[in-house]
Amino acid sequence: MKTSEELQILDADNFTLALDVNAVVESWLTRTVNPSLKRSNDIRNDKSKAVFDFFDFCGKSAQTVLPSDVEEWRWNLKTHRLADGTIYNRISALAQFFEYLRNEVGMMKLIPINPAKVSLPKAGKPFQSESVKALSREELGRLLDVVANHTIDKRPVHLRDYAILQFYVATGRRRAEIINLRGNSIEIKDGRFFIKAKVKGGFFLNFELDDETTKKALFDYLAASNRTDIFGNDEPLWLRHDKGAKSGENKGLTSHGFVRRMEIYASEAGISHFHIHRLRHTFAKIVSEYSESMAETQEALGHSNIKTTQIYVQRLAVKKDKHSKSIRDALKK
Repeated sequence: MKTSEELQILDADNFTLALDVNAVVESWLTRTVNPSLKRSNDIRNDKSKAVFDFFDFCGKSAQTVLPSDVEEWRWNLKTHRLADGTIYNRISALAQFFEYLRNEVGMMKLIPINPAKVSLPKAGKPFQSESVKALSREELGRLLDVVANHTIDKRPVHLRDYAILQFYVATGRRRAEIINLRGNSIEIKDGRFFIKAKVKGGFFLNFELDDETTKKALFDYLAASNRTDIFGNDEPLWLRHDKGAKSGENKGLTSHGFVRRMEIYASEAGISHFHIHRLRHTFAKIVSEYSESMAETQEALGHSNIKTTQIYVQRLAVKKDKHSKSIRDALKK
């Protein structure tokens, strides 16, 4: 692999992204991502994915890319139902990469304007769109009822969806943290239910699930799919049960597949602008209301920074007056 210095003295007339893409991207990430950050690996993966996906999509070398190519890619991302914030982040990463090519690799003459920067949409206000607002208690109740009604037929696919939904409601974990659970992610010890999940940043978190509704929903699903012996085994906890899954093949459910099914249930429940992340916001809202503590809510969500929790919980419910009556009663004595 070439070093960043070697890349900078390449003959620009012969430079194409296809020839040195791995070296260029690695050099760029090394220069722009702080390795001391907890999420440095995730940031590197997200940024490199954006660059590779774009060039795979447009099929051009860096110096021939036009703003219209980036715009076409943006619309392609929208057709895949990606959130506006995700699309913005990907184009922003691409714009940063082009700036690196122009200023560090020496391609300013070949790339006189940054095509991604020209096409970069305005940054949305984080966590303010309808797609990430917490559900009301009534909406959550309707959604649970709709999915529960589908389980009457005892089909594994419906029992699976109901169990996963209960996991979201009870734990508030992120989408991948639940969908990626495996048989050996769960340990039952002395009647207690422990889960080991890979969380954001690549770390593993152990937590207890003490909710009988969720556990029963899981056991009902495993019984219907003849997999009650899955605990301790390295195989997906949630399986596909559609026509695309071959008989006898334990193919794991994808995150995208579950999201599409939940959108159908939400529509049936009369919930507009549904996004799976709204369940996490709902969890945060309920925890904050009952605990009346931002610190407890932060711990429940697994946030390393309380400022992130404050984005989820715009304001805590009005704190109850627990003490003034006791003080007045004491003064009367």
